[in-house]
Amino acid sequence: MATVANGYAPVLAAVDTMQSNTDRAQKGQAHEFLDRFQKTPEAWNTTFAILQSDGATVQGKMFAATTLKGKVCTTPAGGIHERC
Repeated sequence: MATVANGYAPVLAAVDTMQSNTDRAQKGQAHEFLDRFQKTPEAWNTTFAILQSDGATVQGKMFAATTLKGKVCTTPAGGIHERC
């Protein structure tokens, strides 16, 4: 998984793949990677770094913001906090 230490380029590359005209298999791999990434503890710091980056695309920042919202709103038991 991508971490701040090794950069967030793999995350942004997967987001770009989802937005591109690549074949279905590549999009499926990108989707699986992003889905796994969102569930990792590293996603907290990595998504903050993406949001603070001048080089991240709007789509990358939107993915980062959505990931953070999901992490904030999800309870430890996997439910959704009532305020979300």
